[in-house]
Amino acid sequence: MTAMQTDAAGNTGSASRATSKESTAAVVTVVVAPRVNSGNQASYGGVSGACSASGGAVTVAIGSVNSTAACNAGTWVTSGVDVRSLPEGTVVVKASQTVAGTVISGSLNTVKDTTAPAVSISTAPTIDTSNQNAYSPSGTCTTGDGLVTVSVGVIKVTVACVNGTWTAPGMQVGALPKGSVTVTASQTDDAGNTGSSTREVNKTSDPSGELPTTLIAAQSGTWIISDELNGEPGRGMGIDIQDGVLFMQVYNYRQSGAPTFHTALGTLHDNTVTAPLYFYEGGRFFGSEQRDGHEAGSPGNVVITFTSRSRGTIQFPGEPVKAMQRYDYEGTPAGVFSDPAFVDRWAMVEFNSNNQPVRSWWADIGSSEQVAMSEALTTAAITWPYPPTAATTVHGFGGTLSGHVLAQCSYGGSGLVFNCAGNRAGGAGSGGTVALTLQRGVDQLSGTVREGGDEARRLVGFRVARAAYTRQNNQNVRTSYYAPGYAPESGTWVVSSELRGLPGRGISIELQKPTNAEDHMLFMSVYNYESDGQATFHSLLGAHDASTTPEPNTPDLPTVQYQGGRYFGGPAAVARFKADAGLTKSIHFSAPSVGTVAFPGEQPVQIERFYYGVNKGSAQSLRGSWVLLSASTAIPSRIFRFQTRDANSVIDTASGYVCVAEVLRQYNFRCTGPAGAPAFRFVAGFYGASTGIVGDAEDAPVITVVRVTDTNGEMVQAGD
Repeated sequence: MTAMQTDAAGNTGSASRATSKESTAAVVTVVVAPRVNSGNQASYGGVSGACSASGGAVTVAIGSVNSTAACNAGTWVTSGVDVRSLPEGTVVVKASQTVAGTVISGSLNTVKDTTAPAVSISTAPTIDTSNQNAYSPSGTCTTGDGLVTVSVGVIKVTVACVNGTWTAPGMQVGALPKGSVTVTASQTDDAGNTGSSTREVNKTSDPSGELPTTLIAAQSGTWIISDELNGEPGRGMGIDIQDGVLFMQVYNYRQSGAPTFHTALGTLHDNTVTAPLYFYEGGRFFGSEQRDGHEAGSPGNVVITFTSRSRGTIQFPGEPVKAMQRYDYEGTPAGVFSDPAFVDRWAMVEFNSNNQPVRSWWADIGSSEQVAMSEALTTAAITWPYPPTAATTVHGFGGTLSGHVLAQCSYGGSGLVFNCAGNRAGGAGSGGTVALTLQRGVDQLSGTVREGGDEARRLVGFRVARAAYTRQNNQNVRTSYYAPGYAPESGTWVVSSELRGLPGRGISIELQKPTNAEDHMLFMSVYNYESDGQATFHSLLGAHDASTTPEPNTPDLPTVQYQGGRYFGGPAAVARFKADAGLTKSIHFSAPSVGTVAFPGEQPVQIERFYYGVNKGSAQSLRGSWVLLSASTAIPSRIFRFQTRDANSVIDTASGYVCVAEVLRQYNFRCTGPAGAPAFRFVAGFYGASTGIVGDAEDAPVITVVRVTDTNGEMVQAGD
């Protein structure tokens, strides 16, 4: 650009400056600004919009709270912004960017509403033969805050809130079991705040009719198509189900033979989900800078149906329906409950007829010889009733269980189901008969427990530790030990710093101990990209023994690619080796949901379990039932039923314990009780057993913590 001036004598002066011309006008907009509620205000995210690729960072003002976001490929997004200081009401979200020296901006209004609807149950009579076919609880609600969901046991209806009241007319509840029944009413407003009320009622009539279809809590982890399990490289699926929503990563191949991956996300209905598959490009490759991928197309829908926790069917585009199963490479023979070289410690939880936790305890399960030498039994000073040759035995103790359960098990003949019979020694119910059914699935089990003539209760269990013993010089000697938290939670993981709400790299993790191998074996699938932007995957398989006795064996592992495997709609094919990207190093798990890894050409980074069903940064994610199991006198075992106390905390009203989101080392929640009660911390494992400590010290007593039901009382762990 040049400016010139000529005077009367004809002299000319000029000045010039270079600039640039853009083919399109620069623009900054705010496209999405979710409402602020009690659950997201401490870590507000999902705000996004458009920006100018030639500009720098985008300044985002959420009311009076400022943050910045990178402009990537014409879009920006923010996450993790603390907006608790903002007042209730209208919030202006403004994005601005300096482009060619000019500040341009755009804005969008949203609302901050952190007040949950007020809901109560006014009438919930005893259920008997006179009303079980037309049961009508009623109560109050908040007008204008949406529908009311009413649950009577596992039976749900949705009703309107009219003039501040609700009534659930004519519910068919005859199929519910006799005994205590939980009635719950909940209401969620437009901002996402949920208010609820619960009441226990009694059902005096015997069950009649059939209950609605129960949602199967399928196991998270690696799944395979059954007829493709041939010991050769092929394709597989990393499957997660969190609060009824399925997320799947498929490692497979293109028609050219190149490795790739696809994802699917959908909600389960009657244990079936139909969802589009997507493929991506442009994301990060090993050793590259931060790159966000983007959706590049879809080959069609996938249809998945679960028939049990570890089996189901799948139909990919262009293929018939095929059986699939959880990938269990432990290789435990039929008729054997678990690796006979170990005694495994399980965290067990019992449920009543309304699927609410009522009791928890430890169980040492293994061969009679191994269980009899376990430390817990030794300190209990109980005469062991079974010979060393007994294949599978159970010693239940501790927690909220009175006395000890001693039982011997035999294989039921199919389905990995074992039937156990024994009795209770010491404490209340001493001498009473105990019958259990146990069905193991990798690191979880489900089944039932019945004492005497009582009704059978649902039982779930989580493997948390394991040990092996031998007899030397007339003493029991522990030759190997894996402490609680030694095993990472199976399922989808992500690099913590790459969790940005945009497509990127993902990881599926499994840790199992093949019965014919000396070490535990880690299987990791890494869904990432080539340097040209094409989606690919790498596989790691090797020893990962995080034992404390003897010394751990956690070597660096080769990071391998395969090619030539089966593509959607293609014929059967066996993949073959393509390349080794180098060693993945520094593989370590500090908790079941937190770890460290260094991919080839990269520095060590934190990885974490990907929880898309809950906001793990908010204390509100703890709403529901949790079990704390303690193996020491530092804190008693107990069941917590957390509900909202305020925007930043939850409370268990029975014990007075209050929990907040507070990070210390790997632990992200802290809970304090009434005066004199011990405080504890834990790292939330929302879909498996996790670990915690009593107090803050590095060597503090360890506890096990398990989430068992969500805020609506639905089971989130094992069980069909």
